[in-house]
Amino acid sequence: MKKVFILITLIFLLPNCSFAQSMDEQMFQSICMNLIHQDSFNTIAQKLKNKVVLVADPVSGYQWIKYIDTSDSKTTTVFDSYSKNDRINILSGQSFPYLPLADTIYIVDTNGFLNNEYSFESGGHFFKIALHNYDLYGIGDGNKMKYKKIYKQFVDNTNTRHLFLHRVRMYQNLLTLSFVFIRQIDGEYKFPFKLKSCELILGKPGYSDSLFYFLD
Repeated sequence: MKKVFILITLIFLLPNCSFAQSMDEQMFQSICMNLIHQDSFNTIAQKLKNKVVLVADPVSGYQWIKYIDTSDSKTTTVFDSYSKNDRINILSGQSFPYLPLADTIYIVDTNGFLNNEYSFESGGHFFKIALHNYDLYGIGDGNKMKYKKIYKQFVDNTNTRHLFLHRVRMYQNLLTLSFVFIRQIDGEYKFPFKLKSCELILGKPGYSDSLFYFLD
């Protein structure tokens, strides 16, 4: 029912577009590519630990990059090839809780929003949507019992991680997908998508310390 409402809203907002039918795949691929991007930044950041630091003026907030050790010229050359904004993002750290990325990442749809078991592979990482019979557990936004039963069917390890699609919200032209994790953190990790010119443009994802707790 929620997806039907969102589709109707999309058609109303963008009457001349037919992209709504493929928005599942668009969002899925955007999420995958963003996580791979974060992972690549994290890889560089780990190599630059104690060698390059981000310094900020406590009054103005102005940030600049300070080189402490440039002996690893190969890594610093790669780092310098990025724009200043990207270099700041690399040093300031990424917000996704599962970095470095596992080899396999499953997006488990417990919300009944996605329709297809799409898959995506790049950079040695394999992503796949895992549909779930969510009707057995209820679909309430804060339904802890649903997750307490479902999470036992999935096992996280070094090579495999799971993201549970917990909440889908639409406000004006912003569509937000929120995820929770197995026993890792409280709150949600959100991917906001802005509707623009028949496309879903991914905004800045990040962790939100909401009132939802995965497990007591």
